[in-house]
Amino acid sequence: MWFFGIGHLRREVKHLAKSVRHLTERLDEIERNLASGLFPNPALQEVLQEKIGQTVTISTASATVEGILLTAGTDALEIRESTGDLVLIPYSRITVLQ
Repeated sequence: MWFFGIGHLRREVKHLAKSVRHLTERLDEIERNLASGLFPNPALQEVLQEKIGQTVTISTASATVEGILLTAGTDALEIRESTGDLVLIPYSRITVLQ
């Protein structure tokens, strides 16, 4: 009579295997982000999209950059300083946005 539960156990094992694959993929993504230092930030990207073409001031732990916001990507932004220099700043480095 114990064999009637085997189908249920097989389905459960398949479900658990699928969950493990999903978690492994997610962990791999997090490890890639850690290695690159780049992290997507959809909320910040949305705010920045509204400021494209405007002058912004971005502070990081090591510097403050002011200039025209050119692009707001998924994990970084690009500013053109008054000198004409282009600066790419990962969202993970931003401490203050003005």
